[in-house]
Amino acid sequence: ENDFDYVCAKELFDPTIEFLHEIFEDSSSKFPAEQFSNPEWLEILREIGLIKTVDKDTFLLCAIRVEMSGSASKAIKLHRFFSENISHYYDQENIRKLSFIKCVPGEYNGSFSLYKFNELCLPKDRNLVYLISPVMHDEAVPAQVMWSTLGIVSPPTISIVLKHIRALISQLENTDRWTYKFGSIEDVFTSIFSFLQDNYSKLSPVVCNGLRNLALVPVGAQCVKPTQLFFRLAKDLSPFFYELPRRFGQFDSLLRSLG
Repeated sequence: ENDFDYVCAKELFDPTIEFLHEIFEDSSSKFPAEQFSNPEWLEILREIGLIKTVDKDTFLLCAIRVEMSGSASKAIKLHRFFSENISHYYDQENIRKLSFIKCVPGEYNGSFSLYKFNELCLPKDRNLVYLISPVMHDEAVPAQVMWSTLGIVSPPTISIVLKHIRALISQLENTDRWTYKFGSIEDVFTSIFSFLQDNYSKLSPVVCNGLRNLALVPVGAQCVKPTQLFFRLAKDLSPFFYELPRRFGQFDSLLRSLG
C-alpha cells in the first residue's frame, strides 16, 4: 500500500519552480510525490493541469502560506518576487485581497514579525515612529501607486508622531546613551522637527502648548525646552539658557513658534 494521497494534478505545484518550492518547502503535500517528480512524469502532469506558473490566485495562496508559517525570511522572498513581477499581479482587486493577509515583514524593538500593510510604517518614516510602530522591511515596500489600496499611510498621522515624541523624550535622560542604529540623535530630531514644521498649522493650541513645555531639543548631553533656547548666546548661561545647535537652525519658524 502506498503511503500517499491521490489528488488532481491541478491541486499541485511544479517543484521545478524555485519560488513555489521556497514558499512551500515544508509542505510536501503541495508537490507530486518523489516518484512522480522526474522530468518524464512532470511533463505529463503539466499537460493535465499541474500548476506551472505563479498567477494572481497562486500568488495569494503563497501569501497565505507565508502568513501561516510566520516566517520573516519567506515573507521577504514573497515580496521580492512580487516586486520583480509586479506587472503580472497589479490590479485593484488583487492588491485589495493582499492587504488583508498578514504576510509583510516588519521590525519592532529589534525583532521581525509579520503584519498587514496597514499595520506598518514605511522605512522612510522610521525616525518619526520607531518606538511605537513596527517598520516595514525595505524589500516589502510596494510601489507608491498601491499605498492607498493597501492601507499604507505616509507620512504618518500627527497623533502617531506626537505619541512617538513623548515616548522618545521619556527615555532620553542622557543623550550620550543613544542606541538607535538607523541614525544619530540629530538625524531623528531633524526628521521630527521637519514634520512638526510642515504640520504646525494643524496642531491644536493644547498640543502646541504641550510642546513648548517639553524638553524637546537635544543640546549636548541633554534635551531642553524650546523656551530655553537662543539662536546666539554671547556666553554660557547653562543650565538656564542654551544656544540652538546649528543643525536645527533650519527650523527657526517652528522653534520661534514654540517660544
